[in-house]
Amino acid sequence: MLDIVELVIILIVAGVCGGIAQAMLGRRRGNFLFSIIIGVIGAYVGTLLVRQFGWSNILPLTIGDSSIDLGWAFVGSLLLVFLLSMITRPRRR
Repeated sequence: MLDIVELVIILIVAGVCGGIAQAMLGRRRGNFLFSIIIGVIGAYVGTLLVRQFGWSNILPLTIGDSSIDLGWAFVGSLLLVFLLSMITRPRRR
């Protein structure tokens, strides 16, 4: 079970991953809360990719009893920001 400090640390790490992914792709939408959401969903997507294809961890981080992989969280965040930018970019005529 996560205590409040572990949860806050995980959310900050997710926010940083989401924020860096947005900055790398030149898409800055929303605030740090949006970056946290991107990071959490990106970590989930990255974890699904690792499990689906049997890839190894890139940069595992253990916080309390929880473990997340920073590398795959970042890759998942990049993928998510890229897909969101493809969906929401303005169409040119």
